[in-house]
Order: sequence, then C-alpha cells, then structure tokens
Amino acid sequence: MNFAGKKFGFVSSHENPEADCFFNLLNDAFPGNIEKTAEGSGKKFDGLLFFGEVDSPVESGIPSLVVIPSGKVTENVCVQFGSGGLVPRIFRGREVKQKRISVFDKTPVENKWSVVASCGGIPFWTAFSNDNILHYRCSAAPKQFSDAAHSLLFQQISSEGFAQFLPVMDFLRRIGEEPGWTAPPLRGHMMFDDPNLHSKSYGWLDYPKLIQSAQNHNYHASFATIPLDAWYTSAKSAELFRNHGKHLSLLVHGNNHLSQELLRFSSEQTAITEMGQAMNRTLRLEKKSGVEISKVVAAPHGACSEQTLGVLARLGYEAACISPGSLYSHNSQAVWTKRIGTALAEVIRGLPVIPRLRMSLDNTNAILLAAYFDQAIIPVGHHQEARDGLKMIEALASFINSLGPVQWLDMKDISRGNFHTKTAGDTLHVNTFSRHFNLAIPQGITNIRIERPCWTGKMTDGITIKSEGVPPVSIKTYNGESVPMKSGSRVEIISIHPDAIDTAPIKGGINLKAVARRHLCEIRDRLAPMMG
Repeated sequence: MNFAGKKFGFVSSHENPEADCFFNLLNDAFPGNIEKTAEGSGKKFDGLLFFGEVDSPVESGIPSLVVIPSGKVTENVCVQFGSGGLVPRIFRGREVKQKRISVFDKTPVENKWSVVASCGGIPFWTAFSNDNILHYRCSAAPKQFSDAAHSLLFQQISSEGFAQFLPVMDFLRRIGEEPGWTAPPLRGHMMFDDPNLHSKSYGWLDYPKLIQSAQNHNYHASFATIPLDAWYTSAKSAELFRNHGKHLSLLVHGNNHLSQELLRFSSEQTAITEMGQAMNRTLRLEKKSGVEISKVVAAPHGACSEQTLGVLARLGYEAACISPGSLYSHNSQAVWTKRIGTALAEVIRGLPVIPRLRMSLDNTNAILLAAYFDQAIIPVGHHQEARDGLKMIEALASFINSLGPVQWLDMKDISRGNFHTKTAGDTLHVNTFSRHFNLAIPQGITNIRIERPCWTGKMTDGITIKSEGVPPVSIKTYNGESVPMKSGSRVEIISIHPDAIDTAPIKGGINLKAVARRHLCEIRDRLAPMMG
C-alpha cells in the first residue's frame, strides 16, 4: 500500500506496552505515515487511530478507528461478515474460519452503527459513515498486541487470524490510498513445481487430462520447470503446450534444483554464472520446443536471498514468485521484510517478487486475502496435488471463480499486469510493480508518466517504450517525467537495468551431483502413481 503524503495520528488513552507494540508494528510497516499524538493536540491528520476506549471520535470530523482491547476471546471459530456497503467487497456475506477472535465485551450496537463482522452473534467490528466520514470500532485480544512486539505485518494478517487485524488494514487502505487509481482485475494461476517436457505426464499429473480439466473448470495451470531438465523434450508434450497455451504454460524453477540453491550461492559471481546458465538453458528449451517460457523464477523450496534477487534483475528475469513467509524466513534481517504482504508484488533490488500461496482447500482464507489486496491468486503445489484425479484442483478453481470474473493468465502476463493506473487530464499515470508491461493508451490520453515508488534504494533504471508504428524510445535514466504517447495505441514498456548482464557469454558447467539427484527425484515422482 502506498499512502503517499497521508498522515495518521495514533492516540492511546493511557501509556501501556500494548499500545506501544501496536504502534511500532504499524510504524515499521508504514514509516512516516503514522505519528503518535494526543487527543485534541490540534495537529491535522487524514485519519486517527485510537487505542482504548474514547468518548466520541465521531464528533471530531476526522475518519477514526477505535481499537478496544477485550478479554472475550474464543478459539477455532467461524467469523460471519455482513453484506452492507461498508463490508469489504470480497468478504461480503462470507463465513471464514479463524484460529482466535476476541469480541466486544459490551455487545449492544447503536442504531447508527452497522455490524461489519461478528463471531457467534457478537460483533468485533462495527462501522459508521457520517457525511462520508468513515468511523470504525474493533476489538482485539491483549495477546494480539503482546505478539505484535515479535511479529511483522504479514504475520498479523496471516490466514489463520487475519479477521482480527482486517479492520485496521481496511481503515488504512480506505483513508490512506489516493482515490482514482484502478487496480488490476481479479487474476488466477495454478502452479506446479518440478514437471518437465520429458513426456505427456509427470507423476500424478497427466497433461491431456489437466488441459481438459482446465478447459472444463476455467483455470490456467503452469509448471515451474527446472532448466537442468532441458536436455530432452518430448515432441508430443511440446505440442500440447503449443496448442493449449491458454490453459498450460511454463516458468523457471531455479537452475539445478539443489537444496536452497538460490539462497546459498557462495558469491554474487556464482549467482550470475548459475542463473545466467538457467536463462540460457531456458532459451534453448524455448527454441527446441517452440514453447514460450515465462521469465519468472519460482524459487526451489521458496528459498532465495536478497543478493540473488538483485542478480536475477540484472540477468533479465522479469520477476520471482515466492510466498511472503518464505521470503521473510530467508531474509529475516532485512528492513524491507517489515512491510511485505500487502502490495501487488515486493520490489527487492529491482526485481518484483510476486506472492504465491499453498495449494489446499484449507487455505481459502489466503485466497480471499490475496483478492482483497488485488494480488494475483497463485496456489502452488506439486504433482501429488493431482492424486485424487484433479478433484481438489477443480474445487479450488471453483472457489476462486466464485469471487467474481477471474482472468486466468500465465506468469508472464501476471507479471506484466502488476500495476495501477489513473488518468489526470491528458496524462495516464502508471504505478508499476513490473519490469516489463504492456499497456493500452486510452482515447484522449497523449502523455504517460510511470511512477515506481516501490523501486527502493539507489536504482536508476531507464526505460524503453515500444509503440505501434514508431521507433522505440529509450530513456537512459527515467525519473517519472511525462512521455508523449499516441492516443488509442498499445505500448510495451521495459525497464533497463543500469547494471544489466548479457547472458549469452555465460557457459556454466555440469554439476554431476545435481544431475544424479535430479534423475533420482524424477524417477521417484514418475513411479509414485504406480506405488500408490
């Protein structure tokens, strides 16, 4: 979330460690946007967050959220969301399971307040809009605040207990985000790690059956394929991918698929050699098979270091795909981990990292959260997820499709669609989380400005703009200036890394340990259905 210049005041009814934990959590995630203040201080804020009981923040004329500590805590419960206009759209009328919820100690709700969410008939989130000024009240367990001292934002909004923290996130989003921006549409993608083009099946995954299922149940499936496996391609398997690109695609899965290989490169040069080799293997596989492969890296075992992410950007990869939990666990000392989880992607050392989630019918809360934050919904699993004849995958696709019109895309198109747009006069503003994206210039628009606030650090990327019927335009160092565009045209915009590396000269070697390990793993996977 980008709050630009929006400011929130944080007011505690009295000094206590719980309030400090809550403030520190928010301040770490949104530095510069939240400031401790006193009630009636006279300072101007876009919104006020109160911790503890207060008299009547509604009368202040400023949007407010009152967080009320409560001792009424129940575990392993079902939360009911209302259906009114103040309920976040994706949750309206839904019931979700939660690990722990605290509800209001005082159950009556005044007439002007509507119940946004409740548990067992007792509210824990109510809302009221007075002259379009929003006011929220929510309860929270004391343990939530003591835990906040040792947790990060994405952990507070985890699928097991997100409902308790959702009022806070929703208040910050509604008040803090600048109006007028258009988010990407609802997008979905099923990902399977490891399969390759050696035959028309891999373990429990039968490719023709998967394609038929995707057509019948409306979803797209991809294989994160290992570049080491590019030594052989089945002509019949490649034909399936060429003929059914709408429902089946490939992306990159590390290089040799050694344990945590993207985390444990001994040096930056080793990472360049290994992942340059992976790019070259991928390009050879594309040429041999005629199948386009998304230049998006799914990190084996979810393990990838910040250094490797920077190398991937320099080598020309468009993005990585890693869950927030894995991203944090392998980079826990990095400052940027304090704010991950709510954006379309995290941009780390110039590389967008797109979130993915566990493929399971028990993980529907994570799907709802991804949709709430406008993220692509990317459940990931292995061939074993198809052991029931694709029933679980089809049920998961049905749940995702129930959220609204879903665009099922390959990883290239998901990566290239991670941006927000806003029109102002004759200018189209693009807030991008993509290194490479395609854009339709609306009628009446003659200028474009690309905003990259998520590009942190000292990145000085340039851009190349390719437009229909005109020579490409390259800007060596781009700082958000306005660029003339032809109204109604389609453009392709590519970031130019200042330290880009040409992979063509990179050779790399053959890792015999990796070859032996990979062959044994593939044999194991292919024998799995026969072994029951």
